[in-house]
Amino acid sequence: MNGKDNLKHFDDPLLSGLKEKKLDRTGVTASNEASTRHKGGNYRLLLGLLAITALAVLGFYIFQAQQQLGQLSAELAESRTELQDVSRSLADSKDEIASLNEGLGASDQKLASQGQQLARYKTLYSNLKTDQEEQTRELAILNVQKADQSDVNALKDEASDLRSTATQIQSDLDRTSTAVSNLEQTTSANRNDIDQTRVDLQQVRSATETNAGDIGDIRRSLEREYYNFELQEKGGYMKVFDVSLSLKDADVRKKQFDMYLLADGKVIRKKDQSINEPILFYVSGKQKPYEVVVTRVDDKLVVGYLSVPKI
Repeated sequence: MNGKDNLKHFDDPLLSGLKEKKLDRTGVTASNEASTRHKGGNYRLLLGLLAITALAVLGFYIFQAQQQLGQLSAELAESRTELQDVSRSLADSKDEIASLNEGLGASDQKLASQGQQLARYKTLYSNLKTDQEEQTRELAILNVQKADQSDVNALKDEASDLRSTATQIQSDLDRTSTAVSNLEQTTSANRNDIDQTRVDLQQVRSATETNAGDIGDIRRSLEREYYNFELQEKGGYMKVFDVSLSLKDADVRKKQFDMYLLADGKVIRKKDQSINEPILFYVSGKQKPYEVVVTRVDDKLVVGYLSVPKI
């Protein structure tokens, strides 16, 4: 079909509408009026039944959307609970690290004190050794002079006690060093656990933000407005919201129709369109599509609705 034929098809609904109006004014018989009234009653009955059916279907889809929204809300609440548990675990780990740091400080102080004590004992031992050498010399003199043997034994016992004390102090220092090393290992392990906890916390937060975004998308997808319409065959264009619709032909037997849509200065023709089959098209300034659905096809008549997004 060439461009001229398209223009003819585009002009037919308007011209034919004017012709039909003139014929209605001049040549309609009384029998046709009675038949039209009878059919109109049947149309209204069918229209009411189809409207009830459409409302039931719409209610079913809204109920499903609400169930999905409730499920996502429950998942979001569960994620928030997990986030609170992780936060409490992180706070407990921080308290434990602070306690370990205090213990490490006390151990360092104890180690420094014991080091000072060991240095004092070493000095004392050195002095004792010097004294012992002097005492040995004195003992030799005493032996020469036949001094009392009990004084010599007392000096030997005192020297042995000093050696035992020095050995004990060295053992305490070794144990303290081992305890400090174990404490450092424990602190390092706790720090690794804190780093892993932070990573887990970030993952929980990401999952929570994703769930919140999904809930927002579902809510926005439900925010639409609906406009009902009833088009007569060759009756010209009808304004529905900001879109104009015109019925070219209606086939009751096949439940199909031909329709023109005028939006944004553009004409869209839908030929051999079936009932309940959505016609989707975009309008400038809207991120979501418009939707035209015909729910009933009668002789020279169609009934349906236009669905438009609120944002």
